[in-house]
Amino acid sequence: MIVRMAQENSGWGYDRIVGALANLGHQISDQTVGNILKRHGIAPTHKRSQKTTCGKSSSRRIWLFWRERIAGTLATAIFDLPVVTIGSRFGGIPTGFRRMAIPEFRVDLILPLLPSAFTVALLAANTRPDFVPPRIAHSQTARRLR
Repeated sequence: MIVRMAQENSGWGYDRIVGALANLGHQISDQTVGNILKRHGIAPTHKRSQKTTCGKSSSRRIWLFWRERIAGTLATAIFDLPVVTIGSRFGGIPTGFRRMAIPEFRVDLILPLLPSAFTVALLAANTRPDFVPPRIAHSQTARRLR
């Protein structure tokens, strides 16, 4: 079980494996985990985590990444496959800004908004940054005096 945990989770160290085993009800020391892994030829975490789960180094992964991108691009070009872009999916991307317009100002549009505007103004006036409600101020003072 220890060997399998180490192989499937290359970033797990001895302590992490010990913790996982403890969650399963097995009590074992990290030194024992290290001895078992050494006996099976499994390197410590810092050496295991340099490889991916499929055993490939990071430079190999980069090469595979670019190889897949190049192969996909060539296949698209050769077989004339359709390519979905932002423009084809959602329409064209705007290239400029919309014209600025002065909003229409009429009394019949403003009157329904006045009650809400006054409410917001009153609430904003009562929430000063230096205002501390009396209940909180009392509890802070009481703590300091103890």
